[in-house]
Amino acid sequence: MAKGHILGFPRIGENREYKKSLESYWQKKINQCELIDTEKSITQQNWLLQKNAGLDFINAGDFSWYDHVLDTSIALGAIPERIKTICQNNHISDLDASFILARGKEPSGLASQACEMTKWFNTNYHFIVPELTQHQSFSTPGSSAINASPLIRHCKRATSIHSTKASLLGPMTFLWLSNNQGNFDRLDLIGDLVVAYQAILSELSKQNIEWVQVDEPILTLDLPRQWQSAFK
Repeated sequence: MAKGHILGFPRIGENREYKKSLESYWQKKINQCELIDTEKSITQQNWLLQKNAGLDFINAGDFSWYDHVLDTSIALGAIPERIKTICQNNHISDLDASFILARGKEPSGLASQACEMTKWFNTNYHFIVPELTQHQSFSTPGSSAINASPLIRHCKRATSIHSTKASLLGPMTFLWLSNNQGNFDRLDLIGDLVVAYQAILSELSKQNIEWVQVDEPILTLDLPRQWQSAFK
């Protein structure tokens, strides 16, 4: 039997709550708890709209305060050392860490060199480019990064509303969009990266998620043969 679902849902909110709350947070008019309350309100409204429309699954994993590639980097623990050190020494939350990665600073003023920003497949949308090293380590099963990732948190809430499908950026596209920090082949990292994705899938299973949408948009490109083969 065919199943009805959507690939994703706009995150802006019915009355542009996303934009207004994010600007207020940066202007220190609201705190992080209030910002997260807005996130909960927007996502719940989006899920209820999908449920009430008669979809078999609602979609979790399409909301982000910056971009989904950046969220994936954080969930995988793929954070540059210069920023990881600042965050660990100052007990910076993952949310504010994402702002340092993207903007070079967070609302309280802690700063570091931001990561590169570029266009998402020649659209007017942008994403923060992951920085990967030759000996890159990724989050392992049971890690706090994976358990606290927006995807897992959203799935925990979404499943209480309706049958839920999780969507996440696929490992091959994540690697393709990344920058090498050194002279090495990014495909050498695929083994360790797959282990990290297995941990994410395992955690989703614990949340009773039966359907997962793995987005691999690089399949629309004319890929080199070794990248095509790596999909296996």
